[in-house]
Amino acid sequence: MTPSLEIESENVSLGEVWVHRQVDPHPGGHTFVLKVPYEYLGQWKEKLTASTSDDLAITALKMMKWEISNWARPKSEFETARFVLNCVTEVQFEKSEVVISGVCSPHLHAEDSRLGE
Repeated sequence: MTPSLEIESENVSLGEVWVHRQVDPHPGGHTFVLKVPYEYLGQWKEKLTASTSDDLAITALKMMKWEISNWARPKSEFETARFVLNCVTEVQFEKSEVVISGVCSPHLHAEDSRLGE
């Protein structure tokens, strides 16, 4: 089993996302569920389980920021980012995996921007 990501119940490649913490996600509007088998967590398993409820979401976001690119191999096949994972709302420790849920935003590409008009 490998890490998997769903956004609005659609399977999304880990190569299609990046992590950028926002307390108030902008534009937001989507939810994600990231399932990570414990064998993929390495040192992060101890950090997550040792975290207090107050800093668990931030620890999970740090882990995601560092590890998603490693889990999305092969790097030569990265797709263009479609979504930005902004904040974690829940972390659940299941029997064989950690399940991280949160809010994400569509990735606004420079060519999609209306700034300066």
